[in-house]
Amino acid sequence: PLRRQRQMCIRDSGGGGGGGSGNSGSWTSWTSGGAGGGGTAVKIIDVTSISSETVTIGAGGVANAVNVASTAGGTSSFGSHCSGYGGGQGLYQNGVGQGGGATGGDYIIYGDSGTKNSVHTSTWFYGGKGGASFFGRGASGTTQDGIQGSGGQGARAYTSGGGSDGTDGGAGFCLVEEYK
Repeated sequence: PLRRQRQMCIRDSGGGGGGGSGNSGSWTSWTSGGAGGGGTAVKIIDVTSISSETVTIGAGGVANAVNVASTAGGTSSFGSHCSGYGGGQGLYQNGVGQGGGATGGDYIIYGDSGTKNSVHTSTWFYGGKGGASFFGRGASGTTQDGIQGSGGQGARAYTSGGGSDGTDGGAGFCLVEEYK
């Protein structure tokens, strides 16, 4: 920060989890739940004695191929001041990823959990929607990844067999505002 700045407002969100991957055991196992959105810490800090700070942005979780577990989102942090934790990964057979939390903030905003799958028609099952973060909505399109800390969509499937992989979670996000 510039020396004449006195305070900063930090909004720090963890990465979204990867949408659940399918399980090839049967068509009902192909669908999976959506992943959780990253949690956000909001903190106002006095920066009169700080000349620099390390910012870490958590990676979005990866939605892996069939029969391989997806991964949770990573932790974002602003030095040792505050951290937003990543959302949980979606799970096959309709398990949902939990929203991430945060620590060190003056305010803590939890990420939304993913949703379970839903029947679109008698021959098609949608994967669960990804959970939202403070900065972005959860993934809900057929190939849409999460954005700005939101969770990925779970795998979808036809009743005749086969389906698609889930989608990746969005990378974490950090917004810094300076005040005099």
